Amino acid sequence: MLIAAATRLITDHGAAGLSMRSLAAALGVTPMALYNHVRDKGELIDAMLDDALGRVEVPDDGDPVTVVRGIMLSTYDVLIGHRDLVPLYLERRGARGANAIGLGEKIHEALGGLGIDKDRAQRILRALIIQALGFAAFGAVPSDPPAIRDVFGDSLDWTLNGALRADARQVKDSERAGHE
Repeated sequence: MLIAAATRLITDHGAAGLSMRSLAAALGVTPMALYNHVRDKGELIDAMLDDALGRVEVPDDGDPVTVVRGIMLSTYDVLIGHRDLVPLYLERRGARGANAIGLGEKIHEALGGLGIDKDRAQRILRALIIQALGFAAFGAVPSDPPAIRDVFGDSLDWTLNGALRADARQVKDSERAGHE
């Protein structure tokens, strides 16, 4: 209820319209009552961002590339569905809650299935998150979101294909160095 009310305030009045006082008024409670649920406005925003990420769909397909691509496309769709939250994701450089962590773990697991080590997987994940946020920022302007989503899909393919090719090159270079 708290998260939904805070999200409605941002949708109706923008990020500047969200304060502990305005949220308390919308809920019909005193501002101090909110502090029983969240430490401060930053924690409230983090909870809102993570709540939205709870709507990201994770493909059941076992193919790692399909899983990563599907998660990222769904992430983009969720971000576009919550346009008013996109600036907050950018400002906070993503989300850090349980849903965000779970999605990151799924992507790490998929990339690990491709033989990509944890450090490299983390770098790829960071690039994918930045892509999703950047494209969502452009797509949040209702000019032509479907076309932007298509370009985002292309960019995902280019990033994933490039990362896999680079990883394959590193393996070959390591094998060659071991045989010399």
